Parts: sequence; structure tokens; C-alpha cells
Amino acid sequence: MTPTSASLQQRFRQLVMAAVEEALRSLATIKAAKHYIGPYYGWTEVSISSNGLPTFSKPLLSGPPDYTKAFGPDSPLKTDDLTSFRALADFLSKEEAVCSRVLPLERANDTAVFFVMVSLIPLDLADRFIHVNNTLTFSEPEFNAIYEPFARMCFLDSLSFDLYIPILFVLFDFDSVALDNRSSIEKMDRPFQLSRSRVTLYGSGVHESVLPGASHSLVLRDRCWDVNGCRSLHDEVHSLHAYPLDLIDAFFAALRVVTNAETGYAQIIVRPKDWAINYCADLPPLCGTSLRRYPDRLDNFAWLREPPLVLKGAADRLGKVYRHLASANDKRLRLAWRRLNLCFSRSEEEDRILDVTIALEALLADNEPQEISHKISLRMAALSKLDPNIGGSPASVLRSMKKIYRYRSAVVHGTEKAPKLSSLEVQVGKRVSTTELAIWYLRRVLLLFADRPSLLDPQLIDDELLLGWCSDNTKR
Repeated sequence: MTPTSASLQQRFRQLVMAAVEEALRSLATIKAAKHYIGPYYGWTEVSISSNGLPTFSKPLLSGPPDYTKAFGPDSPLKTDDLTSFRALADFLSKEEAVCSRVLPLERANDTAVFFVMVSLIPLDLADRFIHVNNTLTFSEPEFNAIYEPFARMCFLDSLSFDLYIPILFVLFDFDSVALDNRSSIEKMDRPFQLSRSRVTLYGSGVHESVLPGASHSLVLRDRCWDVNGCRSLHDEVHSLHAYPLDLIDAFFAALRVVTNAETGYAQIIVRPKDWAINYCADLPPLCGTSLRRYPDRLDNFAWLREPPLVLKGAADRLGKVYRHLASANDKRLRLAWRRLNLCFSRSEEEDRILDVTIALEALLADNEPQEISHKISLRMAALSKLDPNIGGSPASVLRSMKKIYRYRSAVVHGTEKAPKLSSLEVQVGKRVSTTELAIWYLRRVLLLFADRPSLLDPQLIDDELLLGWCSDNTKR
């Protein structure tokens, strides 16, 4: 930072401080006169439904006062009448190096529009000052506590933050559990819930009743963006490329492997470290974006159903699988968990069986193209010797795998047999979905490979398990 830029920043601070102080004096006059000041638009109330999930509501005219509404054409106060506001706008109109960092949008050519954009800076800070300090009396230390996070956002070239990804429609019986040294599952408190309710992106397609349905978040700590001001940061916040989607998706794959939960995420929340992009009353200054990264089925009243409960013991298991998936360099493993996520997101059964068999092939096939389905079926049967939870004897698993592949073949070739093959008999009088059984096998394989990563080598399965099983059956 050059001396010139430091002096410009100091001048900017002095002008903003003068504007905030004048705004507080003006607000004190209308408060004394008992003028009405309207509440925040779209203020959210948070409640807990009978199934334990949060819900958001927006009662009419609820919420704390929005003191910025006291200024404007139809309001009792006019920013045009405030000398300090004019001085701030004049400074920014001449100092593009500062203006480009403190305004979120390109500078408007219209003088009146530019003045409104500039005025929002001290107005937002004054509103925050009142809500945090519960006073209209200006104090420089209290002003600094609000201004400095805003200034860091404007003038620092690197901003640190933690990411919070609300986990939809799953409950946890703990407040916090570590997944690794930079990741955890954390319960969101009420102020956080209130603040995240305002983090949305127009056109994202997220159902308004889906977004609230999360009590806990995946937390990814110590992230960083290289930026050059407010405008640049706004671009980062709303760009999906700015977020570690692979890491997030690996967590949700691990959650599905361990719990089979119908889940996903609809928000990525940025919790700044010692900086703030915007303020809202006394809420934590969060930002972020919304996106549809959950199954369409959740739009169909999932918020009214009983969500699954993840216990602390399962969370420990989840952490192990997450670390395995997130750190994997093996392309086959990455393909497998991505296809698992796609399988959970699909609505059509035919698409889901293709996803799950592609995932199984990625994990259990080798480089030889011959008899892929047969070799995968044999290896799945051999793995059942290591995991009794797979269910049934190796011979029965082999038979089920062959039926899964017959169904897959019928789907791929569009034969009329496909509907009849969409379920199979695993016991006398008991039928299950062919796709769901295939998903069960895939989940068990991924759990096994988290415990024994060496099994990713199909040759090892053949040498250690398959040949021994075949030898045993030959002796019989």
C-alpha cells in the first residue's frame, strides 16, 4: 500500500465518519418527534417445526426498524440536505481509485443515481451503529468497530472467511463434530439462521420452503479470496467457480454413503473473518449464494416429512469416508462418488440405474473390456465376504448382481422387459427395487474402500478374495 493510497483511505474514513455522525444527529431529531420508521423489508422470523427442522416466515411489518428508510424523497429526512454526504460524494467522484473499491456497481453517469449509491455507505453504517449500540449518540470507538470490517473488505487484496453449507433435511444429535482439521459439522444458531435467510440469488430456482430446512452446516474453514474491492468481491460471491464445489460434493457423497439420506444443499454461505460486505440490523454479516444442488423430489413437501437423525457414532464414520473421498486422487473413485450423487439427484429410475452401474464399474472393473458385467458381479460377491452387512451369501450377491445388470441392459436397449426387471426377489415373497439394491451395494463398496483403500486395485480383490472363494466352492 503506497503512502498516497493510505492517505486516500484515511480521507475516505474521515468523510464517512462525518456522514455517519450527521446521519445519527438527523435521526435523533425525528426520533424525538416520534416519526414512524418502517421495518426491514422481508424480515424473516425463524421457528422450529414439529419434525425438528427450521422454517422461515415473513410476517407483515415485522422486524426491527430500517433506519435507512428515514432518508429519501418520501421520508422526513433528505440526504441532499446533509453537507457531509455531499462532501463524500464529491470526494468519490474525483478519486476513482477509491470509488472503484467502495461501490458494488460501476459508477453511474447520472449524478443523482451516483449520489444515492454513495449515500448508502454512511446510511448502512449508521443503521448498524444504532442496532449494535442501541444509541443515537455518536462514539468514535463504536464507529470504528463497524467501519473497520467494511474498510477491510474495500481495501484489502486478500479476504479470509469460513464457508457454511446448510445440510438439507437431516437432523443431528450433536452441536458440533470435526471431520478433519479444517472441516466440521456445526449447528446454526438463531442469529445465523436469520442472517442466512437473506442470502438468495434471484433465478436460482430454489424452493422457498426447501431453503430453511437445515439445522446444521458443513463448515469449511480458512478459505481465502484474492480481490480488489467491493465490486470484485460481489462478482466472487455470486460465481460458483469461486467455491470448492468438489469438496462440498464429496461431503454429500459421504453423507449419502453413510446414511442413504435424501439430502443436498441450496446455499453456500460466506462468514467473513474481520470484514463485512453488508450489514443488516445486528445480524452476523453473511454473504453467499443460493443454488439447486439437491434432488427435485425435495420440492415435493420434504419439509413436512420426518428427517433422518445422524448420531455421533455415525458422524465419526462420516468423517472417515469424507476424508477418503475428498483426498482421493484416483479418478475412478472420484467418478464413482460423483455418479452416486447424480443417482440421488435423478428423478427417472432408468437414469439412476445407469449412474449406479457406472459407479460400480469405475470401482470394480479393470482395463480389460471383456466380460465386464461378469467380472464386476464376481468381485462384488467376493467383497461380501469382508462385509456381512452387504447381505446374503456370496452366491446370492452374485445372482443379484447379474439381475441388476440384466435390468441395466434392458434399460440401455429399451426393451419391453425393463419394467419387469425393475424389482427382484431377494427372499421368498420379498421383492426390492433393483436400483435401490444396486445403490446399497455401491454404498457398501465405498465404505469398504474407505477402510481398505488398497481394494481399489481389482487385481487385489481377485488374488485375495475371489480366487479363495472360487476354490472353496470348487471343493464343495
